[in-house]
Amino acid sequence: MNIEQRLKKLKHFEILVRSKQRERNVLGSTISQFSDEMTEKAKNRCRAIDDEISWLYDEREQLVHDIEHLDDPVESIVLRLYYVEDKPWNVIAYDMNCSIRTLQNIKRSAIRNLSKKINQVE
Repeated sequence: MNIEQRLKKLKHFEILVRSKQRERNVLGSTISQFSDEMTEKAKNRCRAIDDEISWLYDEREQLVHDIEHLDDPVESIVLRLYYVEDKPWNVIAYDMNCSIRTLQNIKRSAIRNLSKKINQVE
């Protein structure tokens, strides 16, 4: 998965985690209604969902750390506001007192720099 795909997943992190938690809760609440074989499958799926949620939190933590440690603080702020805080461009433009086009250029540069930084570490 490339950096842009990872960032898009970060943008929708809350929704994705809530969806997985709901799936796990529904499955967990119906386990007692299953046969032994189905109960075991349901428990395995619950464990798998727990692992997926844990992985999502780890991925989010790592990406946020990488964003916060970009060399250019403006790039860091733009990525944080757009992907972590899920703010729309018009709100970010107002907050930072610049055009949406400028922000999108900063974002493009930030993604390029973030990708380089991550690839250096790996």
